[in-house]
Amino acid sequence: MATTKLIICLCLLFTVNMFAQEKNPSSLLGKNLIINGGAESGEAAWRGEGFESARYGSFGDEWDVGVAGAPNGGDSYFRLTVREGKESAIAKHIIDLSRLAEFIDKNPLEITLSGYIGGSPTQEEKFAVTSLIINFLDADKKTLGSSSIEVKETELPKAEIGASSMVLRTKTEKLPKGTQIIEIALKVKNACSNCTSIGYADNISLVFKQVK
Repeated sequence: MATTKLIICLCLLFTVNMFAQEKNPSSLLGKNLIINGGAESGEAAWRGEGFESARYGSFGDEWDVGVAGAPNGGDSYFRLTVREGKESAIAKHIIDLSRLAEFIDKNPLEITLSGYIGGSPTQEEKFAVTSLIINFLDADKKTLGSSSIEVKETELPKAEIGASSMVLRTKTEKLPKGTQIIEIALKVKNACSNCTSIGYADNISLVFKQVK
């Protein structure tokens, strides 16, 4: 427990200091701005009820030991459980861009959100939906825009091993002027009111690109 708390604290400190120590904001272009997007540091930098990091193979009905749900998926992935009686569950990751505000306002930028997301493949009439949502907020936390990528369980390929699978989803958007906070949300919509659904994610990334 103490080790887990230390990892979380270090990741949160890195999230704050990553921009505070950056003298040349343009050097962040092309880099993944999401901390722990691959779930290798537990739940660090993410918060949400029913959210956890799991090692591949630790839940035998999902993936086998040594079999990752995403290419170069490492040892771990994210699980987000929607309990029976709940419509959905959400886990969030916050990126503070306030120190880059001037750079963002003066330079047209594009952001690319990508990640492997999924669940349990099915052709049933009732199915869960896993999505990654991005919200752009100003200094007063007013929403300037939002976008999302998603996958329905009916769209997932049948798993070769285990009962779960993920697919790559990617979307590119213009970064709104005035953005100082980015909120990334992993969301799972339950298949039905008396169901328990689980969504999965790995290799989540958010990359900036300057538009000429």
